[in-house]
Amino acid sequence: PVGTRNMFDLLINDEDDESHAPPRAEPAKAPSKPAESKAPAPVPVSAPAPAKTMDTETMQRKIKGMIDEYTSIKDDMEFVECFKELGEDNFQLAVFEIANNLMDRRYSHTEQVAKGMRALRTNNVLSEDTAVAGLAEYSELLEDMAIDAPNAYKFFGILVASVRVPLTRVAEALGDLATNVAASQPPAMPIVCAYIKHCVEVEGEDRMRDAVAEAKFDVAKFLGKDSVVPSALKSNELLSLFPQLA
Repeated sequence: PVGTRNMFDLLINDEDDESHAPPRAEPAKAPSKPAESKAPAPVPVSAPAPAKTMDTETMQRKIKGMIDEYTSIKDDMEFVECFKELGEDNFQLAVFEIANNLMDRRYSHTEQVAKGMRALRTNNVLSEDTAVAGLAEYSELLEDMAIDAPNAYKFFGILVASVRVPLTRVAEALGDLATNVAASQPPAMPIVCAYIKHCVEVEGEDRMRDAVAEAKFDVAKFLGKDSVVPSALKSNELLSLFPQLA
C-alpha cells in the first residue's frame, strides 16, 4: 500500500529527486588531432621567353623603311622610337644593316642618318658596346662594298663618329681594316679621316684636339707609310690636330 502518500506525491518527489541530483558528467571527448600543416603548393616557374631575334631579310626591310621615312620627315625622336621598336636583341644587327643601307645612299642621307644615330646615343638607347660590335661586324664587308660604292669608306667613318665611338675604340670598330695598312692608301685612311672630320664638325676643333692628346691617339698607324701621313692629313684639313706630324 502506498499509505498517506498518493500517486501525485510520488510524482512530485521523483521530480524533486531528479532536480537535486548532481549534474551528469559530459562524456570525455577524444583529443582532436592538430591540423596538419600543408606545404604550400609549388609555384610553377615559367620558362624565360625566347629572344625575339629578327631575320636578316626582315631587318633589311625595316631599316630601309625607317631610313626612307627619317630622311623625309627628319624627326630625330621618331627615328629613335622606330629603332627601339626593333627590340634590344636586334640592335647590333640593326647597326650592321644601317651601315649596309647607307653605302648606296646620297651624302645628304648619310648626314641625316648620322644625326639620328647620335640621338640614339644621346637618349641612351644604343650602348657603345653594341654600336662598336655592329660596326666591327660590318667592317668585314667594307672592302668588297667599296668596289661598287666609292663613298663607302667615308660614309662608314661618319657613322663611326655619329655613334660616338671614342678614339680609344676606333681600331676595334674598324676590325681587320685597322691593321690592313700595307697599301699606299689603306682602307683605314679615308675612314679615320672622315671620322675625325665629323667629330670636329660636331664637337669643335679645340675639344677634338684635347681628346686626341688625352687619348694619345696615334693617327699615323691608320694612314699607311710615314711619307703619306702629312699629305693625307693636310688634304683632309686635319694637320692642325696633329702638329707633330707636320
